Amino acid sequence: PILSEAEGGAEAALPGSGRDAPSLEVLAAGDLPLLRISDVTCDGVGKSTLWKRMGVSAANHWLADVLSPNEEEMRVKVDTPKSVVAVLASLPPHVCSFAAATLGDPVTVMHAELHNVGPLPLKWAALFCTDQEVDMETWVDLGEPPTQDDQHHQNVAERKIMDVWPRGGEMPPGHKCMVTFTYKHDFQGEHTLPVLIDVQGGKKLNLTLVGKTLPRKEQVLEFLDTVHHFRPVPIGQSDAPVQTYELRNISSTNISYIVDVTAVETMKTASFGFQVVECLNPQGTVPANGKAIIKWRILPIEAKTYQWESPITIVGGSTTSVRFFALGYHPGPDKALPRSEFDLGLRQRWPGFSLEPSDDLEGAIGRQLTLTTTGLDLGGVPCLSISRRLVTLTSSSHYPYTFAWNTGAAADLEGSLRIEPTTGRVEPYAQIVFKVSYQAGAWAELFEVEASCSLTPVPDPPPPPTPPSGEEMLLADGHHYETQTVRPTKVRGVVAHAHTESTMMRFPGLTLEPQQATEFATNFNMASTVLESKLAMPVVPTALCLTLTADVRSPAQFRSAFGQEAYDAHFLVFKNKQPVRETLPPQLPPEDVQAILTDILLDVLQDPEIVAACSAKRLSDSTPVLFTQLEPGMRRQPLDAPTTQEDTVPVSWQDSLRCLGVRPISQLLSSHTTQPPPPEPQVSPASQSGEQQVSTSPKKHADSKGGKKSAADVEAEEEALRVAEERKRAEEAEKARLKAEKEEHDRLMAEERRLAKIAAREAMVERAKAKEAQALERRAELAAERAEAAALAARRQAFADTPECLQLAELVLEGTLFNLMKENHSTGFLF
Repeated sequence: PILSEAEGGAEAALPGSGRDAPSLEVLAAGDLPLLRISDVTCDGVGKSTLWKRMGVSAANHWLADVLSPNEEEMRVKVDTPKSVVAVLASLPPHVCSFAAATLGDPVTVMHAELHNVGPLPLKWAALFCTDQEVDMETWVDLGEPPTQDDQHHQNVAERKIMDVWPRGGEMPPGHKCMVTFTYKHDFQGEHTLPVLIDVQGGKKLNLTLVGKTLPRKEQVLEFLDTVHHFRPVPIGQSDAPVQTYELRNISSTNISYIVDVTAVETMKTASFGFQVVECLNPQGTVPANGKAIIKWRILPIEAKTYQWESPITIVGGSTTSVRFFALGYHPGPDKALPRSEFDLGLRQRWPGFSLEPSDDLEGAIGRQLTLTTTGLDLGGVPCLSISRRLVTLTSSSHYPYTFAWNTGAAADLEGSLRIEPTTGRVEPYAQIVFKVSYQAGAWAELFEVEASCSLTPVPDPPPPPTPPSGEEMLLADGHHYETQTVRPTKVRGVVAHAHTESTMMRFPGLTLEPQQATEFATNFNMASTVLESKLAMPVVPTALCLTLTADVRSPAQFRSAFGQEAYDAHFLVFKNKQPVRETLPPQLPPEDVQAILTDILLDVLQDPEIVAACSAKRLSDSTPVLFTQLEPGMRRQPLDAPTTQEDTVPVSWQDSLRCLGVRPISQLLSSHTTQPPPPEPQVSPASQSGEQQVSTSPKKHADSKGGKKSAADVEAEEEALRVAEERKRAEEAEKARLKAEKEEHDRLMAEERRLAKIAAREAMVERAKAKEAQALERRAELAAERAEAAALAARRQAFADTPECLQLAELVLEGTLFNLMKENHSTGFLF
């Protein structure tokens, strides 16, 4: 409490009075400017791929983190600033890759959107290592860089091989701005340029631009990342999804690759012979300027991180090592993924990422053709289901475009991806709706692929040549005609006055004050520039990318995760209508019987309740005697049920089918359709009576238990063995026949494909010849038009050089200027 002077407050405030001095506690919260990269875009590259290529997730995590000790020191000691090179050396680098391109390719342009997500206004700057804290005079010699890396960085910055624009700016809270990164492929080799993104009073980011320019005709694969994290997989999941790793071919020839799986085999040995990690396609081919995926299946048996290094070799080329990480975890009750170092590899945990394109960024770029979304996330999808989505292409261009879709690496998936229409034409200021459909395969897989849409502008047809006028024809024939008499001055003044009023109406800035006229001219020029850019004929084709992501799961896993209602909402391929008994023929072919029984068993065995009940069911004391049937035609032997709780064991649905004597469908069909039923073993009357004696007289059975077998029993056993061997030989013969038929079918199909390829190649050659003939005809037509235009220009020039034409032009110009000066001195001065 604060006491007044009458109550002794003055004495309490005196030092040495023995009382505590009055105190006031002040609480305040400080904040720093906060910058975030909210969107990225680049022609021909999907947003998800570009996000990982530019390292946006790691950069956003760094910008959102607290200040490091070095940053705190630089923020406090403002009077003693450090050089850009020293600041860059004190910060961890964040790689922003331009990927690779060949020498002479167009400039690679990437755009990023910066967003001020904090409550404070911020000022940022992009600084190179060549920038100085203090502006030097032009005569100052700064010397050579101390290291070879610094020399390389200075060379890249001075030649503008890599560049950043704009180099800085101010942003109020909530505002956004666009930053453009460019990379010119004029010099061969690897190029690096560290860029310091300096937020005044806040975080500093060391953004290292990396690119590679390769010689032409060199086989090169682009690896999106050499450290790849797969999605975590719970331990014990037998139907784990197939995960993918993408390869990109930036050369003009096909590239064959080989994946070294030595480390995978070593992990298998360390896991007691269990295949924890499996590469499904260790060899393959990446098409020219295309993509391919490497499929991996992870089946963890321990809750730990599996890591291995697999070198990927180009056949006849270089080798690149890629380190893979896979996390096995124990699934909790909520089935939530653990938060770990895998967060940067999971798209749902990327800060600031969204599949929807930013309107501000698209408007700043001036892109005239856009898709409603940059990607489609199908989420959880059951196997053998069909998912459909709609995507709209909007054109704001003055020219028409032709489009063509390419699904790329989606052809290597278990399922199939279709986009309709595949090719076509979009008119100016029009929209086209595309239907994207994906049919999942029979196996679970987790993938992310890109489909590219190539857009090519359609030029307007050239205008037909205008025929020459009568005067031009006379001049061409060598004739001359007299110049018309000039009008009187009064008439010419009226015409000039009308022309001046029309000019003033069209250009009101001519009658304004000088300052206002300058502002009007500036605005008019800006508007004209924007209009010209809108109406300018584009010369370079563009490409838009659509990323497709899906998590295909088995029906049991899907029902367990999303429920039966979500499962019923999907359209499944194998969900046929229920057959009516009256419509079925009395005798079905074996193929139809097998298909019907397969659908029934699939529907039953994929029910999670049935699977859980069969896996968790335990035999009790009251379980009746079970029987097993070894072969058709033989007696069933009883199995004693367990009598104690310790003897109970879990029973799966495979054991249940085996105990019920049910065999695979193929064996049932082969035994009942191709082979007649085995004959019953002939049992003699003596053996039958002996069997009756055994069943009715326990005493005699006990007495004959240790004796020899009768001749009838031996003969019956031999007959059963003979029947089994005959059936086995018949089955082997049937398998050999089916194998031979399959090989013959494959050979015929291969021959058909070969002939089809030859026919397609011949058709392609014919089309190429036709196009070449058309091109030659078009060249001849253009040459004729050019010659005619040159002749016409020569005739016009000959007429313009005549004295009569020059005299007429002088008189007209002299009269017009005189009337303008007479009407308005200021206007005449401006003219």
